[in-house]
Formats: sequence, C-alpha cells, structure tokens
Amino acid sequence: MDLIIFAMVLLSALLHALWNTLVKRSSQPTLFLAVCKVVESLVFLIPFVIYYTYAPYGIEALPWIMVAAVLVFLNYWLLTQAYHRMDMSLVYPVARSSTLFLPALAYMAFGETIDRYGVMAVALITFGVLAMQLPSLKLSECRRYISSLFQPGMLYALGAAFTVALYTLWDKAAIQHIQPFLYFYSYTLITGAIFSVIILKRYSFTQARTLWCANKTSITVVAIANTAAYLLVLYALSHSKATYVGALRQSSLVFGLMLSGYFLRESLNLPKLMGTLLIALGSVVVFFSS
Repeated sequence: MDLIIFAMVLLSALLHALWNTLVKRSSQPTLFLAVCKVVESLVFLIPFVIYYTYAPYGIEALPWIMVAAVLVFLNYWLLTQAYHRMDMSLVYPVARSSTLFLPALAYMAFGETIDRYGVMAVALITFGVLAMQLPSLKLSECRRYISSLFQPGMLYALGAAFTVALYTLWDKAAIQHIQPFLYFYSYTLITGAIFSVIILKRYSFTQARTLWCANKTSITVVAIANTAAYLLVLYALSHSKATYVGALRQSSLVFGLMLSGYFLRESLNLPKLMGTLLIALGSVVVFFSS
C-alpha cells in the first residue's frame, strides 16, 4: 500500500475513534449523535453549495446517494443501540470488525483478491478484534464469550460491522460516478434530515437545545472529525483495494481502546492488550500488501 494512503487511513482511524469516544461519553448517545448529524449538515452546507456550482451532478447520482444514506443511517442506529446496552470497549471493536465480511464481499462485488500479506493482515486483525472481547484467556471465559455473542448489544454491534462492510463497497463504487465530497455531503444531508425527524418525534426541542448548550464543543468536533475521517477513506478507496482500506481502518480499535481507557475509565485487561497488539501488527502488514 502506498505510504500516503496508509497514513491517510491511519489518520481517519484516529478521528473515527475520537468521535466515537465523544458520543459514548454523552448520557444520551442517540440524541447526541442526532444533533451531531444536524450540525454536520449545517457546518458544511456553504462549502457544498460552492463546490456544487463547479461540479454539479445529475439525477442519475441520486440512487447512489439514497442507498448510501440508508446504509449510514442504519449503521448509526445499530451503533447507538449497542452503546445503550454495553460498554464502548466491548461494542466498538465488534462494530468496526468489517474484516469479518469485507474480503468475501469485495471479491463478489469487484473481483478483488488479496496477496499472502493481505491474508495475513486480515487474519491478524480479525483475531485481534475477537481477542479484545475476551474477559480473560481461560477456556471457560472463551466459551462464555461465544455465548455472549447472542446478547442484544453484541448482535447490534455485529450488525453495525456488516453495514460498514456494505457501505465501504458501495462508496468505492459510488465515487467512480460522483465527486467524493459532494457524494459524502449529500447523503450526510439526508441522514441529518432523518435524525432531525427523530429528534422531533422522540425528544423535545428543550432537550435538544439543553444537550447542545452543554456539549456544543464536543458536538462540533464530532461533526468535523466524522467528515474529515470519511473523506480520507473515500480518497483511499479510490486508490487502493476496499479490503485493505477496511482492514487498516480497524486500527481505530487501537485508538478507541486508548481513548476509552483514558476518558471513560473503562478497564483494560490482558486480552484487550493482546488484541491491540495483533491489530497493530496486522496494520503494519497491510502496508506490505499489494
């Protein structure tokens, strides 16, 4: 993988872990994320209008945008449902484990194949993700963990991971037809509109205003970080294989673990540290993949 692309995906992973930490810190993750999406739409409205005047897209782009909006909204909904039920240190790794699905889906969608380094990287990262979920390395705990995969919180997290794989592949195809920023902002605007409806139906205006006043800095950081993180990914997808970009994005788990331990005071045990090392090693191996 090209060094610049490698660095861009790592930066994207850091930004992604940062905004997830800020969402989890909120006492109302769903409302917090909904307000973030509305603010994100407002912050980048003027750049979008200016950019659109120079590179407009036609009605043929709407299906690409609409499907992306649905997939992203579904991912956010599954993610917040998981956060309501389990700790970030458990949810976030599983929700980001798109490597469980990407290699097979990328082959079916684009005929992508990966070399031996790519196989090694995906295996290391996947094992790292799984290891991070174990309470300990005892066999009895491993069996208990397998049974926990059927808990609602973990199932929501797995659903979020599957939608990540789907929209990663969808994005790679879409940006061949639409300029990346215009594409991203367009479906973000739709997602923000959906979240606005959710705010009006499930929460009062006073609740939303109170949350904004108490968290305006964090909300603005999330809005900007999310946009920056995904624009970096879209650029990487246009210059590299989806499986490698998706695998390297799992380095956000390493950043997320550190941030959740520091800001949220969530416990870090031996399996989580071992999983972190495997993901970090797998991320390095991605660099040598072709």
